[in-house]
Amino acid sequence: MKYEINSDKYGNIIVTESFWTGKRKVYINGRPLNKIEKSTFIFHTEEETISASISGNYFTGVVLSIDKEQFIIQMRPKWYEYVISILIPVFIIIWGNSVTLCTIFPIIGGGIGGAIGGLFMMLSLMLMCRTKKILYKILIGIGMLLSSVLLCYIGELIYLMIIL
Repeated sequence: MKYEINSDKYGNIIVTESFWTGKRKVYINGRPLNKIEKSTFIFHTEEETISASISGNYFTGVVLSIDKEQFIIQMRPKWYEYVISILIPVFIIIWGNSVTLCTIFPIIGGGIGGAIGGLFMMLSLMLMCRTKKILYKILIGIGMLLSSVLLCYIGELIYLMIIL
């Protein structure tokens, strides 16, 4: 993930974060900052030494602090993003534990269904945080819900084929 900020004082600031490892790198005007700790960086110029630190994550928002000046990299998720994301495992849990509903449309429940619902909840929240428009966020939530239900349905069909 790449975030870009333009500052009057520091110029072009770029923060990159690896999706798989979570490692972050910070660049000021194309020059990389030296990493001191996991989220602390330092930058030497001819006049001064600039220290920077990154705090937060997808769920709390990401903030870059450079010498007491703060830049918002990733906004904190809105309340409706949390609600839409939480609906995914709640739907799987309720539907998977109802015998009547599972006779209509069987889906896998229990620990496997909960894990699938939790995975899609986190994925939907992460994708919604990257999107600006509310309509797209709602569509992402609906798509993740349908994807998780489809995966739980396929899991239940495989389970029924093994049992029968």
